[in-house]
Amino acid sequence: MEVTVKDNNVSVVLPERISEVNAGEVNEELNRVFSEHKGENYALDCAELEYISSSGLRAILNVQKKLHGHKVILYNVSRAVNEILEMTGFDNIFSIYKRMKQISIEGKKAVSSGINGDLYRLEHDMMLKVYRRGISITDVENEREMSKKALVCGIPTAISFSTVKVGEDRYGIIFENIKGESIADIIKKDPTEWIELSYRWGRFVKSLHDISIEAGLLPSIKDRYRGWLDEIKDRAPMGEITSMRNLVDSAEGSNTFIHGDMNPCNVFLVDDEFLIMDMASCGYGHPIFDLQAIYASLVTIELDNEGYTEKTFGLDKKKCIGLWNTFLRGYLGAAVTTPGGSILGENGEGVEAISDKKLSLLLTQYYILKEKLINNL
Repeated sequence: MEVTVKDNNVSVVLPERISEVNAGEVNEELNRVFSEHKGENYALDCAELEYISSSGLRAILNVQKKLHGHKVILYNVSRAVNEILEMTGFDNIFSIYKRMKQISIEGKKAVSSGINGDLYRLEHDMMLKVYRRGISITDVENEREMSKKALVCGIPTAISFSTVKVGEDRYGIIFENIKGESIADIIKKDPTEWIELSYRWGRFVKSLHDISIEAGLLPSIKDRYRGWLDEIKDRAPMGEITSMRNLVDSAEGSNTFIHGDMNPCNVFLVDDEFLIMDMASCGYGHPIFDLQAIYASLVTIELDNEGYTEKTFGLDKKKCIGLWNTFLRGYLGAAVTTPGGSILGENGEGVEAISDKKLSLLLTQYYILKEKLINNL
């Protein structure tokens, strides 16, 4: 059985048939794979599976029990196998995703590009987000589920419909058509728009941070960070783990909506209203987690990786610093002028950051925290 391991996702391709003939062998092999490759999410790829007997069902159920509560999904499930799962009640035990429709993007041009994928316009007023190679089906399905949950919470995001296969090794999600452009694309087309746009972006994010999320509707950002800390506790010095845990715990007293990766490619202007995409990292928690992510995308990542903003957003370093400074003024409701009273320059020169060293230090601390976690995971 083919095994794929990426980040915290472990996926195994099941054989064409699982019956009393090979159920024991399948059970033994799955237990071996999942014990050797520890992960957060486990997936069984049913693309080749055309039949499963009661002994086969018991085999995968036995594997599920031994994972002690970890999520197991069955995807690429055929209609025939899905009928068996529904008839036996196994659809209540596993997360099941039916075999995906195959879509071609040959001859189509992306209307927008982000860090983890590209957007294409399709017929019938639909859009397709195609993920980069290597992004697992588990991560794709997680974003679709988070998009649905965020929409229910009143967050302005596009309706997500179905997951599809694109080519041999990429996945995508069908969304409602977004008749607008990302902040990055708008600024690239008309550089004079960046001041007003980034200020409005700041006001928009502040309005999102006024939305309280009821417990259970979205995941806790702090719990996500704590889970990462638990994963790396044996790979980093105890003093460093304690310091990072204290930083996470200090972000108290808020259950506001958090997007988690609100960079200029993920925020769209649609009919003069903002809409956000890429919901995989969303949850609830303290606004510092969102501000850190925006600050990192516009300022701090560039310091360690020169050319990052140009490559990722098509915007140069100076412009992105200007975006951050104006965004922050919008977020805090400050005036969009320099101390001398002049309007901010088009190219970002003369743009002064709000002089709050404590905030800059705090944002940098959370950026370093996340970088350490990612590097150790």
